[in-house]
Amino acid sequence: MEELFKSLSAINNWGTPLESSLGYIRKKYLNNITSALDNKLIKVIVGQRRAGKSYIIRQLISYLIKEKKTDRKNIFYLNMGLFEFKSIKSARDLNELILYYKQKIQPINKVYIFIDEVQNIEEWEKIIVSLAQHPIEKYEVFISGSNSH
Repeated sequence: MEELFKSLSAINNWGTPLESSLGYIRKKYLNNITSALDNKLIKVIVGQRRAGKSYIIRQLISYLIKEKKTDRKNIFYLNMGLFEFKSIKSARDLNELILYYKQKIQPINKVYIFIDEVQNIEEWEKIIVSLAQHPIEKYEVFISGSNSH
């Protein structure tokens, strides 16, 4: 789990921030999504492969950090399109990783969960609904998936 967590830490920038490419800023999409923040609805970004869904997620994360002053520790981003995360196969695996993150990073208040290419996780809908509707913990959930699956 520690090795997996190191890979997760590298793309989340919980320590020293690294600038990742935000690509072309899709203002219309970004405005639509940011206007739907701060509720328990699951935000879903779907589209063709290579259409820019991952860029929109990174733009949303940047917005949360820069505009809403969200602590980086409160953002959990997992890109299931990266080889390092191929060992996350099930909803249970994802749940264990999120619990491990919470134990190690200890975010305070709401956690923004971003799962890119969620369709690569078996029974993903079980953990996603559970997070979004959790009666005690505060999560806001964003998922993306290629409609090729």
